[in-house]
Amino acid sequence: MTQKTNNDEDFHPAIDASNDPTRNLIMNSLNTGFVEVCHTTIDASTIIRELIETIIDHERKQIQLAFSTLTETIEILNEAMDPTPSTPSTIDLCTPCR
Repeated sequence: MTQKTNNDEDFHPAIDASNDPTRNLIMNSLNTGFVEVCHTTIDASTIIRELIETIIDHERKQIQLAFSTLTETIEILNEAMDPTPSTPSTIDLCTPCR
């Protein structure tokens, strides 16, 4: 680890900021840092929002698939349990057999 000396490039802005009677340099640095943090937060929020939307779309598709499968199963069961046969259940006793 190296120590900061008066010759370091990063050291001079700190000296200038501490000698600035109006403290504008310090405020500008703080504002810049705040803006950078805000942009990072906004970017992270956007990524999270897109991820959530993707997850919700995926879940909706899964629910729709499960629902359509359930509907098909119910239809098959209803057809299997339908008491109405495909042939007539009444017997015509008046017509002679041949």
